Parts: sequence; C-alpha cells; structure tokens
Amino acid sequence: MNRMRKNHTKLNRNPIIIDPRLNLVYSSYFIAGLLKLNSAGIRFDVGPFSDLPQTSPENHFDHFFAFVFPSKYGPLKVVIDFRDKTEVCSEALAWADVYGVSNLEPDGNAEMKGPRAGREEKISVLGPYFGIKLFGTLETAFLGLRNHFLSGRYTSVSLKRRLSSYRWQSVRPELSSFTSGPKDECYVFHASTLYGKQSNSEETNKYRSAFIRAARRHADFEGGLVARNSQYVDDFFRDVTIENGFTQEEYASKTRKSNIVFNTPSVWGCIGWKLGEYLAYGNAIISMPLNRALPLPLEHGKHIFFVESEDQIDSAVSELMNDPGLRNRLQNGARSYFDEVCSPTASIERLITER
Repeated sequence: MNRMRKNHTKLNRNPIIIDPRLNLVYSSYFIAGLLKLNSAGIRFDVGPFSDLPQTSPENHFDHFFAFVFPSKYGPLKVVIDFRDKTEVCSEALAWADVYGVSNLEPDGNAEMKGPRAGREEKISVLGPYFGIKLFGTLETAFLGLRNHFLSGRYTSVSLKRRLSSYRWQSVRPELSSFTSGPKDECYVFHASTLYGKQSNSEETNKYRSAFIRAARRHADFEGGLVARNSQYVDDFFRDVTIENGFTQEEYASKTRKSNIVFNTPSVWGCIGWKLGEYLAYGNAIISMPLNRALPLPLEHGKHIFFVESEDQIDSAVSELMNDPGLRNRLQNGARSYFDEVCSPTASIERLITER
C-alpha cells in the first residue's frame, strides 16, 4: 500500500465485531490476540458482514473468518484466511481492507479463487498458529447456539458442524499453558498421525518415521505414529506406529519437556499447528524445509535447525542431543520468535498495522 504506515491498535472504547459464521477452533488463536489488544472485548454480529458473500458456505466455513476492528481511522475490515491450501477467496479479499493468510506460497504470491481483481496489496502473511481454548463448556455451548441463530439466512452450515468446531475448541489447551519449561536432556517425544492419502502424505510419513528411528538410537524416546486406519500400516511403518494416542494434557507436558522435536509440512504442504506449538514451548526444533511464506524468516541455527533430506535427520538428532549449547540457543530462539513474531498479539498487531 502506498500510504503512510498507520497503527490501528490505539482505540479501545468499542468492541471488536466478529462475524458469527466463523469456525471457532481455527479462529480461536487470533481472537485471543484481539482480546489482548482491545479492553472493550468482542461482540458477534452478522450485520456488518451482510455484504461479505459466502457463496460456498461449507467451504468458506473452513477457509476464513472476518472481523471489524474499531480504529481511530475508522472501522478496519479484516479477514483471516486459515486454510491449509494456498488458494485465496477473491470475494473475501474484495470485501476486506486487510487480508491475512496463514499459507501463502514462499514468494508471497496468492493463488486467487475467482477473478484476481488486482487486490494483492491487501494481503499480509501470518505466521504459525494453533487452536486454543477460549471458553468453558457451558459458555461454548451457549455461544455456538447463539452464533448459529445469528448467522441465520447468511449461511447454510449445519448446526452439527458448527457445534463440532466449538466443542473441539473447548478441549484444546488454553493459551496460558503454552509456555517454555525445563527440558529432559535424555528424553525425546514425538506423536503424530500416520497420514492416509492426503497430499504429500508419503513424504511426511517417511520423514516422521526417520526421526522416530533416529531418536530411538540417540535418546530415550516415547511416542510414535498413531494409525487411525490399519490399511495405511505397511511393513515400512509397522515399527513406528502405535495404537493409542495421548490426551491433550499428556501431549502438552511431554512435548514441553522434550529435548528436541521434529517438524515437517503438514497436509497440502501447509504450516501445521505443531510448528506454532513447538515455538511456544521453546523447543529445539529439527525441521524439513517449509513450503510457505513467513512474516520473518526462521533462521537456521538461531530459531530452528533445518535438514534438507531424510538422510540428514539422523545426524541432526545426534548433533543436537550432543550439543547443549546449540540446543539452548535454538530453544531461546524459538520462544523469542513466538513472542516477537507469531504470538496471537504479535500476529494481530502486525496484521492491523498497514504496511
């Protein structure tokens, strides 16, 4: 944008208005940032979004959510696109003043759905994020029913599907639980799903398997790949699969104390929730190359330890397990990146400050 840089975060007298048609679990992280920045809180109301068409409500429900931020420069219309794919919704882009995207191509270009309309200058790159718990059980149920009623004729998303996202939000950890803590120098934990026939699933399964086998050689390892469908468990993966996963509480505590962790692009090559969680926990992260743009680079040796191929995973595990100085630098760098670049507050502040 060829305008002066403006900070829209100074006005706190009016609530932020949020489109009630949202998928709450995918929106929760960013709503937490909004609550931190505006003492007047939030309000759900479909009125300001009546001119934001959802021509494909079932798809748009899992694609983006919108809010209006009260600014001293006037209402700022914002869309946050949390979709795994790189496709941007041109209808929402046309409506918005600012369009934040969690999964853009590495060059920062957007794949438009529909006419491009020359609105790419509105797009802002978001960093890693993850779902969090915002509301308790009763408040969640009330809010889900209320927002379904408020959405009324503006969406065809079923009550069952909407409440599923609210329920999922309610069992996620709260943001306050994502803190860095002491690490067990002999212990490594990794638990993830053995993917089926999604995009890039074969590569991801192989990378995670290689990490698990390396961690077993160099550390006290716990975890494995959870096989939800036995048809995907062939001989190559049989030694790294486990039948039962871990509770949210178990997963969080074990990940927080893990000496090192492993990250790889998730479904469709997107930035998965694990990366955001690892940064928040202050883990020393080994990662395959990322296929998405970031607001600021994750630097090798400072924030993260990149490996370029499956063959490099074992040596990376060995190096980090035997170099406490490097691990400590990566742990501190990961948490600093989270605080300064991709925490809920940092993400929203950057998004609503014009470039």
